[in-house]
Amino acid sequence: MNTFSFEQFDVADANRAAYETCRDVAALRYAGPRPVLLLGPEQSGKTHLLWAIVKRVRAGAAQASLALVMAHEFPEKVRALVKDASPIRGKPAVFLVDELDQFQENAADLEAVTRLFLEYGHQVVIASSVHPDRLASLSREFRSLLHAGRIIEIEPRWSVSAAAASEPGEADGAALAEARATLERAQQENDVQRREIAQLRAIAEALGKERDTLEAKLAEKARSGGELVELRERASAAEAERDRIAAALSELREELAAREAAAEEHAKALAVCEAERAAAVEQRDLIEKQLSEAWQRAAKVDRLRELLAEAREDAAAAFAQQARLQGEVGALKFAVEELESVRAERDAAREFAAQLEARGREALDRFNALRGMWLASFSALRERLARTDDSGGEAWSGLPGDDDFASEMMEEARAAQGRLQVALDAAQARLRAVEAEIEALRQERIEQNAVIEALRDAAARAEDGSSHGQDDRDDG
Repeated sequence: MNTFSFEQFDVADANRAAYETCRDVAALRYAGPRPVLLLGPEQSGKTHLLWAIVKRVRAGAAQASLALVMAHEFPEKVRALVKDASPIRGKPAVFLVDELDQFQENAADLEAVTRLFLEYGHQVVIASSVHPDRLASLSREFRSLLHAGRIIEIEPRWSVSAAAASEPGEADGAALAEARATLERAQQENDVQRREIAQLRAIAEALGKERDTLEAKLAEKARSGGELVELRERASAAEAERDRIAAALSELREELAAREAAAEEHAKALAVCEAERAAAVEQRDLIEKQLSEAWQRAAKVDRLRELLAEAREDAAAAFAQQARLQGEVGALKFAVEELESVRAERDAAREFAAQLEARGREALDRFNALRGMWLASFSALRERLARTDDSGGEAWSGLPGDDDFASEMMEEARAAQGRLQVALDAAQARLRAVEAEIEALRQERIEQNAVIEALRDAAARAEDGSSHGQDDRDDG
């Protein structure tokens, strides 16, 4: 019911009066006769208008009381208003009734609540598919109350949308609307005739009572000849009037029966039109469903084409990337070869450094051996010179010291060893730089291989998607 609103109501000439009146009621500005009775067949929009009033009142007038009752939903708190009317006293209130023709045991309570709202000057809108005069569950006073208000006849709007205007069934819709209008007019005429028959029956009953009265007076005044003749004439005239009324009543009954038969024919024709219209609507829905499925398949094919184009672009990019990576792999192979050459040089440098170190150690060992031999010879010579004279001592003083000579020899050996160590350190530093470069090239090659595998997978999926798209187009 939340979807019912005045904005969504399909307004036409057949329901415009009901639409405008309900808008005024929802705005609390309706000042016409009350209560308002919406009279029309099912599917004519009566319930839509009632719920539109509910939605508008709740949205616009927060202080207004609102009650909507139906035959199968008559809240106890609404019945309780008859005993305690304080909830609707001193502020605006709206009372809405749907499906009046279905009220049976609650009709008396409905009448009491309706009179209460009217006594306080509130808005009352009632919807019914049957005229109140034909509802035996309503009291005569309640029917009179409804007649004193405003009865708005509302007819359903039978139309098709512009999208289906060219489909079969448009003429059937017009014929169906015309048949419904004819049937409604026949029912209204039947209601008028029923009221006339009821009036004639009341007149006949009154004339019968008058005849009985005249016959009684005739018996009482049998002694008065003139009055007796007059009374007899009046009785004869009353009987003639009664016979005339009975004849007219019989004619009206025959005419009513003929109209009811015509109404039944119209109802049968209406049922046939309804069936044809339902078949046309079903065929239209089937065509719309098939068209929707065709559009969905076309959209799916278009999407597959787009995916295939994207896959082809990705494959082209992958091939280009693969070519670039192959070039980089060639460069990497060259770098690896250069690295192998550097490693060979490093090994040669290490071997040369080891040889230099071995030669240095051999030279140091030889130096130490020569120094020991020299020191031994020098000590022996020194002892012999100690036994000589003073000239021998002067000659001894002119010889170089053994410590200075040994120090010079050690310094030269250490300098040679330092130079060898510097060369070895430089070779090791170069080796470490080459190894770091090789490791970076390996990592880059691993990443490039991963990219190549991902691009190959994407190309394979694209090929699979294109084959499926071709299969779908073949199926379509």
